[in-house]
Amino acid sequence: MHKRPHDPTNNLRTPDCTCEKCVRCCVYKPGWFIPGEAEQVADVLGYSLDTLFHRHLMVDYWVADTNILILSPATTNGMPGQIFPSNPLGQCGFLTAEQRCSIHAVKPYECAVSDCQGSHEELHASIADLWKTQEAQQQIGQLLGDPSPTIPTPTLSEALMFFMKGRKDGAS
Repeated sequence: MHKRPHDPTNNLRTPDCTCEKCVRCCVYKPGWFIPGEAEQVADVLGYSLDTLFHRHLMVDYWVADTNILILSPATTNGMPGQIFPSNPLGQCGFLTAEQRCSIHAVKPYECAVSDCQGSHEELHASIADLWKTQEAQQQIGQLLGDPSPTIPTPTLSEALMFFMKGRKDGAS
């Protein structure tokens, strides 16, 4: 298990969250796991990691000097067990009808430390750095059933359709 990056808020794993800012984040886009966290969710839900992946997770990515694949909850408009086709806007699949996180005790690292204010670029860079290892990338490749997965390049119309569907689903 990886060590978590420094948490300046000292507020990891709060007992329950009813903050409207947090729910706004969950409606907009799911947070990123760090390596080892998805396994904790699988344990809590009584699934194998493979089953959790194909039912509730997707693969997001960080494009920098190298393309880095990252596990994230699926959006309600996404297809679990796949790579997001573009920027994964849409409600997190773990957000309940009551606007609560159904995996709050083991929520993704990004959700645990983010205040949902401003850019997440620095936080995403630190999380992506933890996923950069060959072991982590191979694990995601195994989950996808592809040892060398590639990050998709959506057409403009695909990206716009995905964005509009995410906005429509997130508004409901």
